[in-house]
Amino acid sequence: MPFEQRLRGQKEAVGGDFDRSLQIFIADRKRAGCTERTIEWYEEVLGCYFRKFLEERRLDLNPNKWISTDIEDYMDYLLNERGCKPVTCKNRFSAIRAWCNFLYKKNYIESNPIASLAPMKVKKEVTKTLPDEVLDKILKKPDMAKCTFADFRDWAIMWTLFDTGIRVNELVHIRIQDVHLDEAYILITHGKGQKERPVGISKTLFRVLQKYLTIREPQTEYDFLFCNSFGEQLSKDTVRKRLHEYGDKVGIKGMTLSPHKFRYTFAKHYIKNGGDPFRLQKALGHSSIEIVRNYVEMFGSDVIEAHEQII
Repeated sequence: MPFEQRLRGQKEAVGGDFDRSLQIFIADRKRAGCTERTIEWYEEVLGCYFRKFLEERRLDLNPNKWISTDIEDYMDYLLNERGCKPVTCKNRFSAIRAWCNFLYKKNYIESNPIASLAPMKVKKEVTKTLPDEVLDKILKKPDMAKCTFADFRDWAIMWTLFDTGIRVNELVHIRIQDVHLDEAYILITHGKGQKERPVGISKTLFRVLQKYLTIREPQTEYDFLFCNSFGEQLSKDTVRKRLHEYGDKVGIKGMTLSPHKFRYTFAKHYIKNGGDPFRLQKALGHSSIEIVRNYVEMFGSDVIEAHEQII
């Protein structure tokens, strides 16, 4: 059998098998440098949720047999039966589109079932940030005579999130060697897309981290900056849980503290203080200026409203 014929036969076999075609797509995403979290998201959205829908509706699992109405039915199912938010529907559509585009581009499927479909339009909402009165409570230095190591660490974490705007995944991967206090920056080594970038720190955060390190007492420069009582790296879920608990402890009502709220708050304060959008893009580690433009639109109007109230 000619080589081209054998190759075509192999591709048809892949394109007709749900698990195999997903496996090859995931391998391609890994080679493209997608983070572990993104890979897990693809596996969950495609290999779990989308597959379950196809099975429950008794639709063909063979990607070669999918048509555009199968994808439309899934979007309607998410929106109307599952009660998912439009942004969730849009995100899952994006995952399916990436998969189908890959299979079609590589000739694993004969036609692209998603080519004629457009993602759902999502209304932009004003991002919630932390009010000044909340910041005053949570960023106030804890009583050193009463607080535990974990309490002081959590306070240092909040100051780091507020002062730099970094993501929680970036935060938990900071090692002692990445903290350059003399030069007033932290090197982020686990940015989105596996990109490194330096983020500047203020004089206040300099003092916070300087004090924290005297309590932290690292053994080597490779130790993680923020750790548990045994010196082990904190998980992202642990950070989220501890922030929530810290908010309850200091009496924050009607609002849950989260790493992303600190990120948005950092962006808001940066813009309110006249910061340059392109510098903000670099600080936040965004590959596109579009998200930063959204921040400027949202928080720029917030500045205008505050100015009008004063006048």
